Amino acid sequence: MENWCLQGSDPNDAKGLVQVLYRATAKTFRSPRVMRHLVYALEASGNYVEAERSLHAYLLIVENEKKTLARIRNSSSLSLEDERVIQDIDSDQDIIRTMATGVRLLVKFQNNGKRALEVALTMEESVKSWNIDDPEILGRVWHAIGIANSLWSMQSSLPSLY
Repeated sequence: MENWCLQGSDPNDAKGLVQVLYRATAKTFRSPRVMRHLVYALEASGNYVEAERSLHAYLLIVENEKKTLARIRNSSSLSLEDERVIQDIDSDQDIIRTMATGVRLLVKFQNNGKRALEVALTMEESVKSWNIDDPEILGRVWHAIGIANSLWSMQSSLPSLY
């Protein structure tokens, strides 16, 4: 994935990368990193429906990992398996970046304002609860929240003013 990004994220190469990532999902079941990369590669290859499904799967995996991490931190001792789980969890910044990318995907390519707003609201809650203060990430968050609200306002059942 890093090589693909360093080489300019060429959409022509994304289809091959998607195949590699699909094979990786079969070998590393429920890996957040593989699912995160799959979201980006599917979007780049133009497969927006599968990218949305991968985003949904990624968010479910991350939610379960956060619950597991909270359980591990509340326990008194760490086992070897617990340490492996902690190492495979995505950073909060990666999760937020992926959510923001997902909102953009849902707005720009899927025209799904309701789902984009759901992801945006979850992202906003996560930023507040995780105490993220990186200006670059906060800029992405507020941009994603803005475009999700914008699309949903156009798609909601309010009577048209025009």
